[in-house]
Amino acid sequence: ESTIGFKLANHRAAKKLWKVCVEHHTFFRLMSPEPVKKVGLLPHLGSRFRYSGRTHYETKKIPIERQPPQFERSLSGRRLTSRSMDALGGSQTVETYGSEPSKRHTMSYEPEMIPDMEHIDQRPSI
Repeated sequence: ESTIGFKLANHRAAKKLWKVCVEHHTFFRLMSPEPVKKVGLLPHLGSRFRYSGRTHYETKKIPIERQPPQFERSLSGRRLTSRSMDALGGSQTVETYGSEPSKRHTMSYEPEMIPDMEHIDQRPSI
């Protein structure tokens, strides 16, 4: 174990630091805050300060209750066209692949030329 010392300006600053450390330790280490003990006949030695907030564990277990966001979807101002890989193949059409949805946009052959791609350098980048 290690002991770390702090030299602070006054007693009040030292007490504030101590409380913050207790809160931090309790928040991350305990499943729930320690219950408050009732005062007995003997005077209480030490601090009466106890962390009373939720711990990290409790915070993670409780679901976040939020209202669902309210928004409306609208069409983008961009062109709404889609290019299928089938169009790149030339004479082969959707009928060639049948009506199976998983095969409609899969090319089983390499196209001779891809339009608008001639300007791209085909060498691998380093």
